[in-house]
Amino acid sequence: MIVRSSRKWRYIAAAVCCVLVVLAAAAWHIISLLRAEPTIKIDYLAEYNRVTKPADYDPDKDAAVHYQKLFSQFVPVPDIVKNKDDVWPAELSPAEFETLKEWASLNEPALEALHRAAQCPYWWVEARSRDGLLRAIELQNSDEQRECPWVIVLLARYKASQGNIDGALQHLADLHMMGVHRGSGDTSLLQQLSGVGTCEISYRAVLTILNRCNVEAGALNRLRTVFVSRLAQIEMPRFTQSALLVELDAIQKVFTDDGRQDGRLIPRELCRIRKEFVPYSKPLPYSRALWICLTHPTRKDTVDLCKDFWEAANKLTGTPPWQLRARSTTYEDELVPRLAGNFFLKDGSDVLARFIEFGWRRKAYHEAVVTILAIQAFEAEKGRLPNSLAELEAESFPSVPIDPYSGKPLVYKVAGDDFILYSVGQDFADSGGLRSYWGRDGGDQVFWPVENSADGL
Repeated sequence: MIVRSSRKWRYIAAAVCCVLVVLAAAAWHIISLLRAEPTIKIDYLAEYNRVTKPADYDPDKDAAVHYQKLFSQFVPVPDIVKNKDDVWPAELSPAEFETLKEWASLNEPALEALHRAAQCPYWWVEARSRDGLLRAIELQNSDEQRECPWVIVLLARYKASQGNIDGALQHLADLHMMGVHRGSGDTSLLQQLSGVGTCEISYRAVLTILNRCNVEAGALNRLRTVFVSRLAQIEMPRFTQSALLVELDAIQKVFTDDGRQDGRLIPRELCRIRKEFVPYSKPLPYSRALWICLTHPTRKDTVDLCKDFWEAANKLTGTPPWQLRARSTTYEDELVPRLAGNFFLKDGSDVLARFIEFGWRRKAYHEAVVTILAIQAFEAEKGRLPNSLAELEAESFPSVPIDPYSGKPLVYKVAGDDFILYSVGQDFADSGGLRSYWGRDGGDQVFWPVENSADGL
């Protein structure tokens, strides 16, 4: 009996020792994570600048100096004509119109700088970042870049209202090139979005002028040729090398490094980066962050998954919404599950899915504007509207634009002495041209006719 009792206590002691060892190891692991600091080995900012810099870079061909001149020269919009975006210049009060006229003349030097910039093949500025984080890249003249397109649109509308159609359309073509410069090449997703947004501002202003003015066929065809030549440069999203570097840089900043390309997620850094760059999310309690880091996939697993995800996303960008609809799936269904189990990467995966659909919408919008220009040129030359887009295509129009929500041509119908052009939108159903933002409320995305506002919205 004494022997058995002695053995029992030895087993208990051994078990207790094992538990203590496990607890000690867990405690040491937790303490290590609490005290961990990221090891910065790769200068991703320098790599980002290397990747984004044009291969044949020549300072004399860089539009940067001209844009800098534009931003420094343009005169801000006077208060009396601010917030008059829904008013055509000829409909302003006499005092407002005189102010607009004087202000427009003051901005001629700035418009010349814009035109010079538009002749350059690229716009490259060395990226800088607070604390070196690629997600925190600071754009030079960011305020001016947001305001300047609207100033150019107002100036173009003024010239169009005074009969200088060619001058107005040239300014909008130059503005469009600013968007191409910003969003083309090996750029980040946010820069692509910014560039496409600038292009869209120019499209809307063009449609406003077409809605308000009689434009001769030559001007319509010249502008159409310019837009067509730039389409491939602004297709988005492109999950580029520079965009991947942004993610790899973030991983380097929030994981430890064991010297063998592996490591653990750091709770303090996870909370910080989530607070700064995922502002729409709920605050992450530190205790929750600690548990996530203790159970999170390693740094190597995260890097490998990130690269695989980027490759899958790039392939998916070539699939239009109607094809996914036919397979009873969506971009989110295709992408989000790939990141299941990786808390760090899955944040924002739904946003990337929306980026892809947004890209298809922008492509459709670009092609719709080009088509509208072709239709109006056809009408100006022949004195009638084309009976169909097929007839337009037969008249040397490159190709009939395909609706990403139907897989068929955009819907075109002659309506009296005007026409309607639209996409069936995200409900995938033709509602006969019932206006709705991309079919979100059960209607269609109508490109023409534009709504009755100065911006053609």
